[in-house]
Amino acid sequence: MLKQAFYIDIHDLISDEYTLKVILPEGAHDITYEFPFPVDEVKTETTFSYLDTIGRPTLVIKKKIVS
Repeated sequence: MLKQAFYIDIHDLISDEYTLKVILPEGAHDITYEFPFPVDEVKTETTFSYLDTIGRPTLVIKKKIVS
């Protein structure tokens, strides 16, 4: 289980669109997620870095109007 702050609270800053990418270890599978608030879009992609063979699963979470 991963618990991560979604947004860094900076006083009086509003973001029109915020994207958070969570890169998981190579070989991670059966990935499930849940959020304590509604998000606009969640998709998965594969990120490759040095010496990766199959890539690392990456969750891309997008939310509009974050304050």
